[in-house]
Amino acid sequence: MFLYITDNQISNSTTSTPASTSSLNPSRNLPTPNSLNPSQILPTPKSTLSYEEFRKRKQVARTKKIQSAKKAKSNEEVKVQVGVLEADGGKLKRLKGRTLPLVIASSCNADNLLKAAIEKHAKHFKQFDKYADYLLLYHDHSIVQRLPGSSEDFVLSEYKKDLGKPYSKIYFYLCCKIDLERVKDFAETESDDDILMPRGEEKKQTVKLESAINISDDDEERKSFQSPETSCPTCFRMFPFDQIEAHANICADNHIDPIGYVSDDNLEELLNDFPEISTDVSEVENTSPDTKMEKMKDLVTELAKNVQPVKIRISVRRKSVFKDYLETAKKPWFNGRRMLKVTFIGEPAVDDGGPRREFFSEVLQSIERDLFKNGMPSPDMAALGSDKFKITGELMAGSIVQGGPAPCFLSEEAYAYMVEGVSSITTEGWVPQIKDKKLINAIDQIRNCTTNESLQKLLLEENMMDVLQLIHYRGVPSRETLQSVDNILRPIVMYDFSRYLPMLDQLTAGLSSFGVMDAVKENRVIMEALFVAKHSTCFVPTTDQFLDGIDAAFSEDGSNRKDKEVDIHKFFCDFVQDTDALQEQESNGLNTLSELHKFITGCERIPPLGLPKRISVKFKHGCIERCRCRPTASTCDLSITLPVHYHDNYSQFKESMDSALIEGKGFGLL
Repeated sequence: MFLYITDNQISNSTTSTPASTSSLNPSRNLPTPNSLNPSQILPTPKSTLSYEEFRKRKQVARTKKIQSAKKAKSNEEVKVQVGVLEADGGKLKRLKGRTLPLVIASSCNADNLLKAAIEKHAKHFKQFDKYADYLLLYHDHSIVQRLPGSSEDFVLSEYKKDLGKPYSKIYFYLCCKIDLERVKDFAETESDDDILMPRGEEKKQTVKLESAINISDDDEERKSFQSPETSCPTCFRMFPFDQIEAHANICADNHIDPIGYVSDDNLEELLNDFPEISTDVSEVENTSPDTKMEKMKDLVTELAKNVQPVKIRISVRRKSVFKDYLETAKKPWFNGRRMLKVTFIGEPAVDDGGPRREFFSEVLQSIERDLFKNGMPSPDMAALGSDKFKITGELMAGSIVQGGPAPCFLSEEAYAYMVEGVSSITTEGWVPQIKDKKLINAIDQIRNCTTNESLQKLLLEENMMDVLQLIHYRGVPSRETLQSVDNILRPIVMYDFSRYLPMLDQLTAGLSSFGVMDAVKENRVIMEALFVAKHSTCFVPTTDQFLDGIDAAFSEDGSNRKDKEVDIHKFFCDFVQDTDALQEQESNGLNTLSELHKFITGCERIPPLGLPKRISVKFKHGCIERCRCRPTASTCDLSITLPVHYHDNYSQFKESMDSALIEGKGFGLL
């Protein structure tokens, strides 16, 4: 028996052969031809994919997946390394310890990368001047504008693809434009034959010297004449008067400011994990004062969580609170991270918050009086040597996070330096702060110059040369122009300000306690109210704030007691408004609302954290006839107790309140 199968069936069914083979097995019952159904003889072919069609579909799906992954990856944030270069003897030298990791989008261009790198270095290094004109360089010191060996604009992701390195191994460098120009000028000078040589090498370099000073054949007789010599202000080598100007200009251009060099190579590795800090100043500058105060309070509340709740006791005398704290802070058992528990010697009180608030209020007033003047730290070397400014910073931070008053007695310039470093020192903003009459006169004379000639003539005067010597001026006066005036004025300003730098640096170190300084750098505008003197009025209590924050503990309605309590409470409200008016008029020795606030709470101003609860007004009954007792207060309980026997005479009540505020300082009973 034969079974016929068409060619079409063979091509569409790869299993036909084994099926046919199995049908020849004699052990199976084979159907007869008459019993076979046509559908059994010729089965309907199924639609299947050929290998080529399957491969094409898979290739298209794989391509789409890769393209979508690349699209998502093009906007990812990556980490690259950015260092700093400076001119050093005709070459660009990398500053050790100044390489920082920079997180940025992989799709960024050269301008965005340069801007982000400048901001990063300005935040983490006070010596970095973010207002200078910087260029971004590749590892071979070429400028980052185009992709290497291409006319295409720089894109970080494309550069990484071309370089073949991971992002974390890609290095860029910031370099001042003037440093790059100095190196180029030095290279050109080295290649020419007009390099000025010292007097002792004149005979060996006759041809070069003649080219440098442009000696003609007609002047050959003058070559034997030895002109008077003077020393170069930079390298101190001797040169004739007719050559010193040209040499000093070249020598000064190659002078390197050593500020910023760090010898510790391991610092670069440590800084790789430095946290990113983002400060959007423009976002908060235009917000309302109330919104800023709310945000500031939220930040301080968060910082207060850094205080260890376990209290540590300190005992101080009211007449020398700062001195006593200094001695205690240097004890080996003292832990400044804990909550303070303050005891004023000779005054019975348990510190449930009131004595601590009064301690911070008293000690900050003592610090402002003894260590600061007009918002700037006094250049007191003895205080600096004994770490007084560091401990001052710790006290300022502690007052902020432990419910004390804000230490708002710094100048705007001092606060700016603490946040931004040297880059905050500008000519226009700092000139009014200079007190040295000699420097003020020099600045005025330079500013009054209207031509390049008058400026050059002024700089050569003896008095002006003395000032230039103070700032270690290394330029050539006869080559200065009106456009370069700021390069002279800013060093003069920085010279005057330099006497404050050690104190401010030590103060900043102390303010790092409880994370306060980190929060200040991240939120400069919002946190400014805590430190700058001009914002101190934000914390001065007003009549509305005071009266809205009190609760009176009246007796039952209809009782005789309540009538007297209502009368005396009315007198108290009038007294609050009277003292507030005196505060606005700068009262001459009279009590003010701030003093009343301190009498009840322990501090004259409202703390940045606010008060833990509302002020309670209580009433005292049962005094004997003609009793002259005065109001008393509890700073821990935040309450004031008023004798009701003054309910019918406001003058007597006011007199008793004034007496209590004047004589009732401390925690003793009157």
